[in-house]
Amino acid sequence: MFLQRFSPTTGKMEWVKEDKDYDMRNEIARSSYADMLHEDERNKMYYQATKQAVKNLKAAGKKIHMLDIGTGTGLLAMMAVRSGADGATACEAFEPIAKVAGEITKKNGFGDKISVIGKRSTELSLEEDGNLQSRANLLVTELWDTELIGEGALPTLRDACRRLLEPEFISVPAAGTIYAQVVGSNALWSMHQLNPQQMLDNQDITLPVDMEDCRGTASGFDIHVDELSNDEIHIFTSPVPVVRFEFCSGSQSKNPHCTNRVSIPETKDRADDDKTVSHHCVETSVTQTGPVHGVVMWWSLDMDMDGKIILTTAPCWVHPDGDKRQWRDHWMQAVYFLKTPLVMQEGDKINVHCYHDDYSVWFDVTPVKRILTTVDRPLCTCGAHVTWSRHRFAMLNDRQRSQAFTKALKQLVAEGFSRCLCISDGSLLPIMAAKLGFEKVNTVESSVLFQKFFRKIMDLNGVADKIEILSQEESDLQVKDLSTVQVDVICGEPFFTSGLFPWHNLYFWYAAASAARMSKPTVKILPKGATLKAIVVEFDDLWKFHAPVNIVEGFDISLFDKLIEGSKITNEEINSESSDGIALEPHHLWEYPSHALTNEFTLMEFDFTSNIPSQKMASEGKAKLTRPGTFHGVAIWMDFHLTDKLTVTTGLQPNQDGALEVSKLNWVRHTKQGVYFVKSPTKIQDSTLANENASCISYDVSFEPCTGEIDFNFQLKIS
Repeated sequence: MFLQRFSPTTGKMEWVKEDKDYDMRNEIARSSYADMLHEDERNKMYYQATKQAVKNLKAAGKKIHMLDIGTGTGLLAMMAVRSGADGATACEAFEPIAKVAGEITKKNGFGDKISVIGKRSTELSLEEDGNLQSRANLLVTELWDTELIGEGALPTLRDACRRLLEPEFISVPAAGTIYAQVVGSNALWSMHQLNPQQMLDNQDITLPVDMEDCRGTASGFDIHVDELSNDEIHIFTSPVPVVRFEFCSGSQSKNPHCTNRVSIPETKDRADDDKTVSHHCVETSVTQTGPVHGVVMWWSLDMDMDGKIILTTAPCWVHPDGDKRQWRDHWMQAVYFLKTPLVMQEGDKINVHCYHDDYSVWFDVTPVKRILTTVDRPLCTCGAHVTWSRHRFAMLNDRQRSQAFTKALKQLVAEGFSRCLCISDGSLLPIMAAKLGFEKVNTVESSVLFQKFFRKIMDLNGVADKIEILSQEESDLQVKDLSTVQVDVICGEPFFTSGLFPWHNLYFWYAAASAARMSKPTVKILPKGATLKAIVVEFDDLWKFHAPVNIVEGFDISLFDKLIEGSKITNEEINSESSDGIALEPHHLWEYPSHALTNEFTLMEFDFTSNIPSQKMASEGKAKLTRPGTFHGVAIWMDFHLTDKLTVTTGLQPNQDGALEVSKLNWVRHTKQGVYFVKSPTKIQDSTLANENASCISYDVSFEPCTGEIDFNFQLKIS
């Protein structure tokens, strides 16, 4: 069937041919199931704790029926039955995953003991579901996210305690503890608040007071905090356990350092729609002097009743395994920002406050003597934190990027240009242009929310008489909108909220070309063009997203591999018939260490001063392999050229020593790069590189102007 889908590059709705299962396959392809299954530590600890739980129940002379909530592949249910459970009920709300889980359990010989039900656990009924004939006495579940409780674990577990489990059931895991550590980090703070000094040299942009005093949003910032360098994050306290959730009764693994506890069995009768906010407070001491910006949060699970098997998401500086800890992406750490930085002195006593409802957690830090009166979730009151993402804040705080725009705009003013049209989403470029000397600035901004916030900044900086906001979409601009402006410059960052990949910002070309037809023939376009660039990489861990699982702890999961691979090949933004790729995805690559196997190379050039071509653009070539390693994929990004000498990048940038070609690549943090993953990663040996006719990566790239789509194909050529 034909469906309309929005093209972020052209800014238009395009008709595409898809079948009725497109959305379902897309959800399967982009799920994190494979990431979890590749995590050896998680799998082994769940298996070990399940064996111990079954052993304890058998020792008590009990027949064991296991309940697995959110079974996924059925792995945990199979672990329980193989460990000696008499039977298991596994529920999974996502129908295609539930179906394959049933097939996997049968293939592994457990079809007669494991019943897979395609429902949420809250939809199960002892009376109506024949496969759930009695309450279970063993619960093995994995309902956790980075915040521990963010996927609704608390109401789900309370419901199970109330209706589906025996009073003295055993749970794997038995308990979970949230930890917090107070930190200072300018790098993290730049993702929360705007620093006007970063934007204009010797000419600050004045911000609304309510923005500086705004608490932002309550949601945690999920991040691989370990990827920050040691000089970018400063530790101000020891880790403190702030709250412990006990998932079953009788746990002997009481954490002596955590006095704040929540028992699921004891609170099982709490209403599911109860919006009560719980507050927990822990006192701790500051270990160094300096500004505090926020709290880093993680958790640990007591997998067994004795608390001897501990699974933790702690950062490397706290983790018992240090740098050798298990890598995972489905559970990271989360950062929670303070309202304003607190300047602390070594030895100060502070309170770390943890709040939670059934679905979220948030934090605050206060001196011990201050009385905290509010427990409400932080809400953005200034408009900036609901308009700009955290990475957008980082982009606007990028000093080098801002300096490039400042130089380019100053140069235009010096050349006599005075009236410009700005095309970007949620941009402060119009403020910069007005303060740097442009007499008239029009800006296209369709977001009513940002318009309100932007007008405050216009007034505070005395440029309201210079700037006019055009509230329509770029494609809806008419001659009458620009006729009185006499635009001689069309500029953009370019940045658009609809873009997922860096090349989606080619929308600026389409919008600028449309506006240029209604402007002076000599109109200046900034940026004047762009380069699509790439580099062949080996990933430390990111490749696991697309690697087959096959066997996990002795269980055959290959049917799941086939489901995932089939969904990716059908749905991804690659031509599966002619490509060696398995997926094309956007990632913040600074969080995923990678190593270059080639030098960076150019895939395609775009000239924004020319009209959009009517014919497909194509480019092909080769990139010489220069280093040994495993060919996992290709990182792809855009460089935007403001002038012949000024470029802003969305990808690879020099390290502090100015070198690009180093073992660990240095990526721009505020923009996601595109990653083309290959179906079959290949090991490149030193002996291969020593060959005079060294192996290379050939590429074939095409750009379809009508749809804005770019097709990629990269292939390893071994001589």
